[in-house]
Amino acid sequence: MYRHKFVVLIVIVFITLLTACQQPVDQDATPKENEKEEETKSPEIDESDLISSIVQAAEQGKILEAPFQTETTSFLDIKEEWGDPDQVDQAGYGYYAAYEDRNVTIGYIQEGAVFDVRSYSDDVKSIDYSMMEEALGEPDETRYYGEDHIYVYQLTDDIQLKFIIPQSGETVHHISVFNQSTLEQTEHEYVLDIKGLSGHLPDETWSSMLTWRKDIQVFAQAYENMWLNGPDQPMVALTFDDGPDEEDVTNSVIDILDEYGVKGSFFFVGENVEKHPDVVKKADESGHLVLGHSYQHKNLKSMNFQGVVEDLQMTEAAIFEAIGKKPAMFRPPFGDTDFDVVNASKQEKYDIILWSIDTIDWADGAVSEEIVENVLSNVRNGDIILMHTTKERVETPKALPMIIEELQKRNFQIVDLETMLGINAYK
Repeated sequence: MYRHKFVVLIVIVFITLLTACQQPVDQDATPKENEKEEETKSPEIDESDLISSIVQAAEQGKILEAPFQTETTSFLDIKEEWGDPDQVDQAGYGYYAAYEDRNVTIGYIQEGAVFDVRSYSDDVKSIDYSMMEEALGEPDETRYYGEDHIYVYQLTDDIQLKFIIPQSGETVHHISVFNQSTLEQTEHEYVLDIKGLSGHLPDETWSSMLTWRKDIQVFAQAYENMWLNGPDQPMVALTFDDGPDEEDVTNSVIDILDEYGVKGSFFFVGENVEKHPDVVKKADESGHLVLGHSYQHKNLKSMNFQGVVEDLQMTEAAIFEAIGKKPAMFRPPFGDTDFDVVNASKQEKYDIILWSIDTIDWADGAVSEEIVENVLSNVRNGDIILMHTTKERVETPKALPMIIEELQKRNFQIVDLETMLGINAYK
């Protein structure tokens, strides 16, 4: 019995000694593991220090997450270091390459130089407007694009730092370090700014329209089926939206065009075509283009892809019923266009035609002299000129003879859109 107890005692002592020997090893391992965890954690950064660091990098044309510098870096160098991007999209005059795992997007021109570097990092997404304003003051410019607020700080003559905050959110979605001078190095197509002034619009409406003009000009350049103007040649196109009408404004415009022997392009609303098919036939038989302008003049950006497709098809059916032709050109109401509108138009084999001169004859209070002035003080080679033929637009027919006569004196050829753009008006 005593021998049994002695054996048990020896076992207990042995286990105790073994445990004691092992304990320091475990204690030594724990700090190393903690050290590894601490090494993988990025240190917490105070928001004011973060914004200061962002600005310092941006002044050199960089973001914190990438060593690449706008203007001096070529995208070929980036590909050599980082490999192929996850996705490349064309936008305006440039291309955007997304490296999703790095939370970085690179904007570059066809010649290769980088003009924009964007960060989508978690640190950036911790910044809200109040932090930004406290650190940097009020932005030099605030823009709106789609559902985003864009807050712009002009850091140098060439470099802008932009904070992009969605309207539906409170914190930054991404930042952009943008170099305008680099973007201007690329070879641009012949693209005209959209012109036209009015003293009849509320300040808010005018401001929104100016923003739209800038945004749509960039947006349109990314798509082969979108047109703002024609070629750099002494020709212009007179275009007329929203008709036909019940008060003979559209008829009057057709008669004036016929009198001067020039061709116009009419973007008709589908339900109006069904109400006044004789006016539509008259336009077609006189040699003018009959094109689509939606079925009920609703903003197509409020629809999804299938909704836009159905609207295009209904408008096309109405025009086909009236003249036996299916248009291949289309103008969205208000010029409002997004990816669904573009892609639906492509599917249905439409070119989207916008404009480069807005006569703003649609503004309440607009008079013929102002309509004429908007054309003649701005006209350039290849301008597409926007006018309207609803029943309220009685000043437009008054302005039209003066516009035609002066354009002809200046040796501009007045042509329809098919002639100007060299694309088919009908399918």
